[in-house]
Amino acid sequence: MIIMGIDFGDARMGIAFCDEEERMAFAKETVKVTSLDQAAEEAVLKAKEEGARLLVVGMPRNMDGSLGPRAEKTWRFIALLQSKCELPVETVDERLTTMAAHTLLHEAGIKKGRSKGVVDALAAKLILESFMKRYKRE
Repeated sequence: MIIMGIDFGDARMGIAFCDEEERMAFAKETVKVTSLDQAAEEAVLKAKEEGARLLVVGMPRNMDGSLGPRAEKTWRFIALLQSKCELPVETVDERLTTMAAHTLLHEAGIKKGRSKGVVDALAAKLILESFMKRYKRE
């Protein structure tokens, strides 16, 4: 089953997909976010284009595990997603995924200025991989 991973943010939204066999996740793209509604519409369009059957959204948590203002906005985004399509939506703790994405890009020799458009898609890939590891279907 194709699953779409989403790293939702105020300015950008990272998109990733896995293959049909759920063995590998791929960073697809980063989409500019202008509003919650626009972000939800873009996400639904991308999911339909790729044939996704499940959406996995990174849920921002504070380091103590509590939910803050970013999580509230993410829940509003998820509600809009659910109003625009009938695909199931799961959430995954996204703590430190953006930092991990920055580290991976730095290790690959990609300078910070050039990584701006890539880091969110890579974070979406890490979110999706986290979900795939946790809920591996046998």
